[in-house]
Amino acid sequence: GEGGISMDIGCRRRISANSAVGCMCTLSALRGVTLKLSLGRMGQDLSLPLSLSSKVSLRSFLLGAVAPSLLGALLKVLWINPRKEIRKKRKLTQLREENAEEISRARREAKNDVELMQYAVNRKRQMEEERNGVIILKGVFGRLPKRDAKEERRRSHAGPREWPEVDESCCLDVTIPLQYLLDDSKLQLFNSSKAGLPGFCDPAPGEEKQLYVLYRFKGRLHEVLISDTTPLSIPLERHLLPPSSLRTVNGVTCAHTTRPAT
Repeated sequence: GEGGISMDIGCRRRISANSAVGCMCTLSALRGVTLKLSLGRMGQDLSLPLSLSSKVSLRSFLLGAVAPSLLGALLKVLWINPRKEIRKKRKLTQLREENAEEISRARREAKNDVELMQYAVNRKRQMEEERNGVIILKGVFGRLPKRDAKEERRRSHAGPREWPEVDESCCLDVTIPLQYLLDDSKLQLFNSSKAGLPGFCDPAPGEEKQLYVLYRFKGRLHEVLISDTTPLSIPLERHLLPPSSLRTVNGVTCAHTTRPAT
């Protein structure tokens, strides 16, 4: 044709239900390299052609090949992902407001369960202490905060900051229920949601939840973090913390009371 041999390289991304943006680079033997930016909304397209070079060269070819992908990646990082995160937060906020009464009722029921199991837990804890078995030091279930990498490097020193803190807006203290579920120094939870366990509830409906457990077995600190539906077996050797590790529970620093075997 009149335009000679040409090749198009491009990408198109949807940024909302009714809008999409695109970037296409055309390499033409006669017209050189042209970059076309486009915005589509409600069936209408607006485009802006930009001439990058009047001739096709290796440099212009590489630019034309890379530009659409690079612009697409920048658009995703600077526009699409932030907007998705904002929409996700709005949806979760709305979900929390809609379920506030149900969550409050579930928390009250879980609290009542904990009060009923307190006597049995005291007996179990005493028996475990006598046999140097499993003592649950801390259990937290819900939408847990992300761990700070700098804090992780500092946790081996004295006075580590407590993690995770129990935020009642999205977490639940399940230390007592976990000790209650313990049987003969063993705890087995299966691959289903932990929200249905005695003393548990769903503190964050519609959100990803995790279960954190800090426990002592034979005088040594163990720690495990799993997703809501991941099975859990306690105790396990891979949960064992390094000898110098310290953890803080309710303002009290916990450490190994027995050195690991060598």
